[in-house]
Amino acid sequence: MGRWSQAKRASGPVTLINFITEAVDNTTLLIDLTYQSSVAAGSFAAASFVSNPSAFVAQTVAQVSSRVIRISFLGSIAADTSLTYSGTVPGILTPQTVNH
Repeated sequence: MGRWSQAKRASGPVTLINFITEAVDNTTLLIDLTYQSSVAAGSFAAASFVSNPSAFVAQTVAQVSSRVIRISFLGSIAADTSLTYSGTVPGILTPQTVNH
């Protein structure tokens, strides 16, 4: 067998990592996050999302559609410019920071 066969046999399956493609302020207390593929809001811990530079921690995560979740905050995030996700959901890119 040549190198290709050995390399092909030695490599495992390709694991796709899901990631945020868009973050849109819905109101001064909400951000809608669109993912590259389907996600389940119930898989995410709200505390895994932090708005910057205020450092407000998210309070809830709700399902909007198969690829969109809504993150809510107790304080206004209108002056914030980014959101960081640092969580443990399998198959989700972490940490990830997106502008909003």
